[in-house]
Amino acid sequence: MRTIKIDFCDFWQGFDRHQNYFTQLLSRYFQVVVCDDPDFLFFSTSGIKHKGYNCIKIYYTGESFPPNYIDCDYSVSFELIENHRNLRYPLYILYGDMHSLLSPKKPYAEVRKQHTKFCNMVVSNARATKRIDFFHKLSQYKQVDSGGRYLNNIGGPIENKMEFISQYKFSIAFENKSQDGYTTEKLVEPMFCGSMPIYWGNKKVALDFNPASFINWDDYGSDEAVIERIIELDQNDDLYEEVYNQPYFTGNEVNRYCNEDRLVEFLSGIFSSRIRNARYYYGRTATIEYYKARVFAGGVKNKILSILR
Repeated sequence: MRTIKIDFCDFWQGFDRHQNYFTQLLSRYFQVVVCDDPDFLFFSTSGIKHKGYNCIKIYYTGESFPPNYIDCDYSVSFELIENHRNLRYPLYILYGDMHSLLSPKKPYAEVRKQHTKFCNMVVSNARATKRIDFFHKLSQYKQVDSGGRYLNNIGGPIENKMEFISQYKFSIAFENKSQDGYTTEKLVEPMFCGSMPIYWGNKKVALDFNPASFINWDDYGSDEAVIERIIELDQNDDLYEEVYNQPYFTGNEVNRYCNEDRLVEFLSGIFSSRIRNARYYYGRTATIEYYKARVFAGGVKNKILSILR
């Protein structure tokens, strides 16, 4: 079994560099040594410590921060563009066994008994204005219980998120922002709990899940139309059950992005590559072409390209 020397930095608070998703997965195929002088560094979005390393750098993000190939050699991200330097591996994959979401689901008669309340939201981000505005609009129909640190209206933050969500018929599952490819745990957590997600975020979410199995904001085009649909389902159990019974995955098959073998193959290629510094090997032209391929808002795209030039 080949030995790989790796390290981690700039991940979220509480991240364990020795015991985490990546070390557990890679340990099945490699002798993993986590050390201070790695050959390969995994880093994320919560700092700049990675700038002090002189080795192959692999950027990981489950959030809406695209890779910057001036700082990293390779990336594992939400980005839809996949090539020799980037693998799409959405954040939701880290939140549970996707195969457990396959149909048949728990019978609706059982789920209906656990739905003792209308709708919930669990968030801490006060800057996601789209989600906040929707929360207030839907609350005009019925109270939406907010169990997170922000807009909490149930007496304090919840202790068990999944237990909390499972009590509710609906869950507000809005991403922090809308960006193609950016699908997080906000959508799958209600699915695991049998609560119907009200989703906004990734306009191409159908690549991940079956939009017929939840309320997809982009299928309606306005908050008012979405709320009208929620009210319709809330007042008609037969219609609600019809949506509930839809498979979460199109064709009831887990999407290709959830295949861990893809990640292992991608990382194995990096570990085996003779290219010791992809940032310089592929050069300025390849980096610019990557950003040209991204669907950016014009101002952001131009700003990035001006920096690269």
